[in-house]
Amino acid sequence: AHLGLGLYEDALPLLDQAQTAARDPVELALARATARRELGRFQESLDLLEPVREELVAAPATDPLQLARVDLQLAQDYQALNRLDAADAAFRRALAVQRERLGATDPATRETELRYVRLLALRGEYADAHALSERLVTHLRAEYASEQGGIGVGFGAHAIVISNTGPMELAES
Repeated sequence: AHLGLGLYEDALPLLDQAQTAARDPVELALARATARRELGRFQESLDLLEPVREELVAAPATDPLQLARVDLQLAQDYQALNRLDAADAAFRRALAVQRERLGATDPATRETELRYVRLLALRGEYADAHALSERLVTHLRAEYASEQGGIGVGFGAHAIVISNTGPMELAES
């Protein structure tokens, strides 16, 4: 409840106490890391998630989508700490699993692709960022075509605004 209300500082001790009773330690680690990330404690989030990722990779029955969720959070933390090569590798791992398991048109895959576009731009890989953005817009136009002048489609903290008469805009709220 504290996380849903944005009370991340209040949630930290509760999440830390819950670790001993957790049925799914990976989900708890993801929640603990999210709370720290929302407070700008990116290194603390990494410190929680990097060992979790190592354990998941070593485990024979790891759920690939759960590993992808860990990789996605790692990518965001690496990016926030300007560790762009590590962020790129983590994004690529997460996207590969999401595209294979969920498909390219799944909202979670598209949201990850939008986040990856931002990283590509930060890395100065503008051609790749533009190509991925155009592919996303093409899919959205086909899927959500409207004759009323344009639509907005939100993906988490990102949004693509499509206009029938103007260029694409990428915004982060």
